[in-house]
Amino acid sequence: HTRCSRDWSSDVCSSDLPGGLGVLMSVLLDPPKACRRPAILTSWMAVSVARVVEEIIGGPVAIKWPNDVLVNGRKIAGILVEQRRGTVVGVGLNVLQTADHFAALKLPTATSLACLVTHPPGVASVAEQLLDAMDLDWGDLERGEGGGVERRWRDGLGLLGRPVRMVAQGVSTLGRLERLGWDGLSIRLENGHLLGFMPEEVSALAGLDGVVPLE
Repeated sequence: HTRCSRDWSSDVCSSDLPGGLGVLMSVLLDPPKACRRPAILTSWMAVSVARVVEEIIGGPVAIKWPNDVLVNGRKIAGILVEQRRGTVVGVGLNVLQTADHFAALKLPTATSLACLVTHPPGVASVAEQLLDAMDLDWGDLERGEGGGVERRWRDGLGLLGRPVRMVAQGVSTLGRLERLGWDGLSIRLENGHLLGFMPEEVSALAGLDGVVPLE
């Protein structure tokens, strides 16, 4: 199938540091109607990024709600979806930045491929790998076979069945996450009540570390 239309450039958000250290990519899409939701598009890109990073570092990668990719709790990539006249999905993936670069930018919770492996691939090579991963998963979505992408997204979040804090429609709620999918999320409160939301209504969703799951 035809590849996504794309272009990329890379720079660092400071004139004091050299550019070309990461992949900054904007992808112009014409998705089928069923795939136009931001939740699906963000999931697709997050899963694609996670696939590439896992292949390079040989270790686990996590997805953070709503639009980040983490390694060992540190952000390695961020995703942005814009829908106006068309649909654009943007991604920034850190590749060659060092710990000193992040320190200079006062980003103590950021990481890069160069911080994780001794010999990271070049930016262009990583961009090509990412495009291949995006194409692979996009084909599934176009064919209406997005279940695998949704499952990898859900597994990457690692929140199903756990005590969580959810912010939906501006209201913060604590409970156990009982359902997590593109068709909706359900959180069970301590009093037994079940609340449901669509993913686009949820601005924050995080596990409560150290809390015993509700029975």
